[in-house]
Amino acid sequence: MPRSAFLFTSDARGLVERRFDPESFETLGHVESAPYLAGPTWMSRIFSRFRPTDVRPKTLRAPFDHTGRDILTLLPPTVPLLDGHDDPIGATRLASGRVTCLPPREPGDTVVLRDLWATTVRLLDGAHFAIETHDGEPIVIAFARAPLIVAAPTTRTLDEHLDAVSPFVSSACRDALVRASDGLRTAQVVEIHEGDTVDVLGLTWMPDDAERRFDLRARTAGYRSAPRPLRLVIADAPGTRIVIRRTGARLR
Repeated sequence: MPRSAFLFTSDARGLVERRFDPESFETLGHVESAPYLAGPTWMSRIFSRFRPTDVRPKTLRAPFDHTGRDILTLLPPTVPLLDGHDDPIGATRLASGRVTCLPPREPGDTVVLRDLWATTVRLLDGAHFAIETHDGEPIVIAFARAPLIVAAPTTRTLDEHLDAVSPFVSSACRDALVRASDGLRTAQVVEIHEGDTVDVLGLTWMPDDAERRFDLRARTAGYRSAPRPLRLVIADAPGTRIVIRRTGARLR
């Protein structure tokens, strides 16, 4: 399935989010306030009093620690669980299941999401996917902005990461990523693979509405021909990002 890439670079206002796919490029806007956007340190606040014209880029704060814990409480325990039958459309719900790829399959799509975090830059690439729930019903997970992933990270150099992503993502983002990293050589990377078990926090959508917004028509065809058709989509909306927590990894 075609992948999209989301590149975040830091400036004095916050984060600039850009979206790349094989056919287009767009700037999605500024993120000026978010749990993963760190405020200035006490040292930088003192320094700015003496040099008020010295405006430094804001920094990123990854939503996970080295164990994969949700350190920003992006998935609060009070969020209602997805019922799957009587959930109102547009409601925030938490769904759980095992990750599976959507058709059409492409080489490398078993890594559904790949997310790199550094101090002043973030790069996520991935594709819409589905989760198989305990009752066997597939739920499509779709996004127009970069979802947030909570999982145990690995450390990679920027070159290692760019070698691992698709040629399209590497060519589209390499120069901007290197410039924004400001000499940083390593970063933290989290991934979601086909076969992983996950919790997904997002908004409930009707499949027909989501197909139009997220271009899912060809990608849900395999499920629509199945005896138990697609019922529901979990997706994002302006002001609300999807949050994905990996709860179990497939055997690799």
